[in-house]
Amino acid sequence: MNNKKWYYRLLFSYMPVLLVVSCAVILAALIGFSERFEKEVRQANETYSQVIVQFVDYSLGNIDSSMIKESQSDGRFQVFFEPIRNRITQVDDLTISHRLQEYMISNPLIDSMYLYRIQDNHVLSSSWTGSLNDYPDQKFVQGSMNQKTPYRWTSLRTFTEFPEVESPRQVISLVRKVSDEGLIIVNINPKRLQSLLKDNFKHQGNENTFSLYDENGQLLLTLEDNGSIQNQANLDVLTAVHSQYSGYDLQSRVKHIALLGIISSVSWIWLILIVATLLVGAFWILIITRRNVEPLQSIVKRIEAFAKPNDQALDNQFLDEFKYIDYALDDLMNTSSMLQKEHEENQLYKRQIFFEELLEGSRIITSIEWDEELQVFGLDPRFDMLSVMIFEIDRYSLFTKQYSYRDQNLFKFVILKVLQEISEHQAIRLWAEWIDEPYQLTAICLVEGGVEDCKNNLIRLGELVRDWVQHNLHFSVTVGLGEIVHKPEDLAISFDNARKALNYKLSLGLNRVIPAWDLNGDTPDEMFKYLQIIRNMIQSYRLGEPKWEQELSIFFDLLKTSSIRRDDIVGLISYLIYNMYRNLMELSKEYQALWLERTLPRLNENLNDFDDLQEIQTNIHTVLREAYEEMLLIRENKSQYGVSRKICDYIEEHYMEPNLSLNYLSETFEYHANYLSRLFKDEIGERFVDYLARVRISHAKEFLKTTSLTVQDVAARVGYEHVYSFMRVFKKLSGMTPGEFRKQEKTENLLDQ
Repeated sequence: MNNKKWYYRLLFSYMPVLLVVSCAVILAALIGFSERFEKEVRQANETYSQVIVQFVDYSLGNIDSSMIKESQSDGRFQVFFEPIRNRITQVDDLTISHRLQEYMISNPLIDSMYLYRIQDNHVLSSSWTGSLNDYPDQKFVQGSMNQKTPYRWTSLRTFTEFPEVESPRQVISLVRKVSDEGLIIVNINPKRLQSLLKDNFKHQGNENTFSLYDENGQLLLTLEDNGSIQNQANLDVLTAVHSQYSGYDLQSRVKHIALLGIISSVSWIWLILIVATLLVGAFWILIITRRNVEPLQSIVKRIEAFAKPNDQALDNQFLDEFKYIDYALDDLMNTSSMLQKEHEENQLYKRQIFFEELLEGSRIITSIEWDEELQVFGLDPRFDMLSVMIFEIDRYSLFTKQYSYRDQNLFKFVILKVLQEISEHQAIRLWAEWIDEPYQLTAICLVEGGVEDCKNNLIRLGELVRDWVQHNLHFSVTVGLGEIVHKPEDLAISFDNARKALNYKLSLGLNRVIPAWDLNGDTPDEMFKYLQIIRNMIQSYRLGEPKWEQELSIFFDLLKTSSIRRDDIVGLISYLIYNMYRNLMELSKEYQALWLERTLPRLNENLNDFDDLQEIQTNIHTVLREAYEEMLLIRENKSQYGVSRKICDYIEEHYMEPNLSLNYLSETFEYHANYLSRLFKDEIGERFVDYLARVRISHAKEFLKTTSLTVQDVAARVGYEHVYSFMRVFKKLSGMTPGEFRKQEKTENLLDQ
């Protein structure tokens, strides 16, 4: 076509050159790298095979090392090989059987394993015990007795422990001698070893296969699929690596290795010809480029001349080509116009950025900037007072589970529109955005009037929106109101107040309006009462006293009636869980296992996400109650528990006796003092002296609260002969002196009145 003459001339000029040069380069590359490729393939396969063999040796050797360790004097299997007179046969056999089962579970390569004792011809596995004469693997054991080496890995063989109910399976076995006392035999499933290798060594491609053979040449496993296994006989052996440890051989095979030799046989003359062809092609391109560069330069000049489209007539000689370029320029200008339009649409994004800057306080906004920015965004900047209001969706995790992402956005849009509509009827101008957290709608409120009127209007607005959401949607919102401010730069303060107000919703309740100006948080001294209740509750729980439930209820009731932040509530509950963990870890192993395996994970899970104090109280009480009942069962099954209960009751009745000690109790109950000391540690979770001190100080506090006795008299009544010893122990357990404690109790009584 004449209107594309220049296009076709360039195309048919450069295309042959491109084809010739490309073919020459490809051919040169094939010749240059063919020989190197063959060599590197062999090296890579050999290295890869060695790594696989090392991995197999490591996996098998790890099992062998474990058997060596267990068969030594301090190992668990050594008991099995000891003389029968030194063993409790049934108990030890059961323990070792369980240990064998643990090994099979912890190491997936192990198919089965058993121990054989020469002395009484006894066999023990995880599921079988008895004489060797009755054991299905008798011939293998008898054949292994004469091996000269401490260990050996066998060839592929069949094994079954219960021929009547299961089919024989292929295994390889580790036979480990235990001096002259017996054998440890571990059966490995080759298929599991094959799966382990496939997980750790990715397939090298369709051209390579890796197969492991035993010392008899039987195929143990392969890293390839079944099709590749069937075609292995037609493949060339590329590398073969022998394992000195197991005696197994790994063979690497490859397809079409002869093709590499054919490629490498290409003569160096061809390389010279290719180089010459490249030189000719380069010269050819140079000549053609020179011949055709003038039209290209003309096009460049026309583009430079047409800064705007259609400024002058087009050259008829290149009408179609330059018209195409004009179209490209038109498209460029259209794109520029579109970008300008997008820039204008980005005002919405700028609006949100300015909104966030106001709330974060990262930018100082003057009154002039405030007026200008809000007018740009189409908002009325006039105000008497400013405040920030945050609407937080309650139980947001449940909200996200119940509704799809699309429905969530729809509900958020509805809340925003409802807020805007209600605010118009309340004569409050506001600017609201979903920012910061996905569950919080933040609004800057521009209010006219005095401070008290502004507060009342904001509370009314929050209540109206909250009530509308409650009655029209299937969830609720809690509203946090920030302090009233007079300048835009103080909006960050009001925003921080609103967020802090929402931090109190856990104790004050959901679905309500929380003004920041009505909040008075607990002081550090007031927080101490929570810690005292926690300690008392933990002590009752550890001792198995039912009153722990009442003390837990008192703790949560106190949280519900106090103005306390969410962070502090989470901290107190975390403190409760941690101290229960620390105290129960002082009890015996049965209680520790119960706490670590089932109770502690469930308690921590309840801390992850909650919005209601009653909900977490119920969950924590349920978990602790279940653990408490299991602890009672453990104690009832122990003979020591009755003794410990009697001793505790005795101490409660005779705590005032100064000579009360372990030796005194030992004589009274006719138990050795060391036994009683260990009993206190295992069943009570603390030393005798600590338990006695706690009982005495508990009664001392009652005397200090209910009587006017002097400190010396109180000390004598609770069994302390020296008042200084009493004061030291009292301060250690209570954090204050007896006098300070009495003074604090009097102050609290006056406040209550």
